[in-house]
Parts: sequence; C-alpha cells; structure tokens
Amino acid sequence: MTRICFVAFLIAPLACWAHMTGQPHSIASGLLHPVTGIDHLLALLAVGWIAFRPQAPREGIQLTIAFLGSMLAGAALGMTGLSSHMIEYVLCISLILSGVMIVTPAKRPYTALLLGVAGLCHGFAHGCESPAGASGALFLAGMVASSSVLLLAGLHAHRRIEESGVRFDVRLAISTCLVLTGAVLMGRL
Repeated sequence: MTRICFVAFLIAPLACWAHMTGQPHSIASGLLHPVTGIDHLLALLAVGWIAFRPQAPREGIQLTIAFLGSMLAGAALGMTGLSSHMIEYVLCISLILSGVMIVTPAKRPYTALLLGVAGLCHGFAHGCESPAGASGALFLAGMVASSSVLLLAGLHAHRRIEESGVRFDVRLAISTCLVLTGAVLMGRL
C-alpha cells in the first residue's frame, strides 16, 4: 500500500497542484481546493500528523487551530495585492521540512513556529489567487472547512499509528513521500 501511495504522488500531474488552478470565487471551489491540490493536501495531513502528541492531545488541537489562523492571516495578506513569485518554492520547502519533522520531531516551540510560518505561506498563496475586486470570503470559508477536516484526519491517523505499534516504518514512508513530492514539485517550477 505504501508503495502505491508513493508512486501515485510521484506521478501526480502538475494540473493537480492547487496553486496552478483557476481563480477561486465560491465556497465550492474553497471546499475542493485542499483536496485537489497535492501540495495543500499533503501539507494539511502532515501538519495534523506533526501536531499530534499522545501525552497532550489538547496541544495538538491548539497547534492545528494556530495553523488555520496563520493560514487565514496569510490569505488576508495575499488578498491585499502583494505577490511573490517565490511563494511556490517556499510551499515546496514546507513539504520537505514537514517530511523531515515527521521522522525527527522538533521541540514544541520550533514546531509551533515552523507550522505557523507554513500556514502563513500557504494562506498567502491562496490569498494571491483571489480574483481582483471579488470577495474571497466564501472561498476562504470553504477552504477552512476542508482544511480543518484534513488536519483532523492527520491527527487521527497519527493517533491510530501510535496505537498500532508500527511507528517508524509508517513515519519513514510518510516522510519519504512528503520530501520527494516537495522535491518533484520544486523541480517542475
């Protein structure tokens, strides 16, 4: 199963990459955006995975809420008209760093900082995609709803893996998938 997922992520077409799609303008496009862009999908699942901590489950929820908050702040910043052609590279790097953090967990203050920056950058990319003169509120509402589900899925997946006892093999497979996907997407820019 791990090999199939790994191969699927490597051969995913660039058209599936969220930040290369058309202009967002509705709640439906916001709901679909996180699940149709491979970078966004993997980033959200990884953040949920990284945020989970068996000894402190509330801390994981707080980290995911903080990630969503920083993502919204980044989207607001992106909607102001600021733009950066480098943001796609930063998003690829965030996937690579997330993969590294899954295998070698960082201390909690560093984790919170890295997740906050990643949320800000992902949100900024979404904000930059908002159509000029249009309200992105509906798109953002849909995106936050889908993103929340994916973050919770990452939290739940990590909890289930911890309970199963097959920890390192799964961590290594997920980490490899994130690092290689980030590298492949960066190579396509």
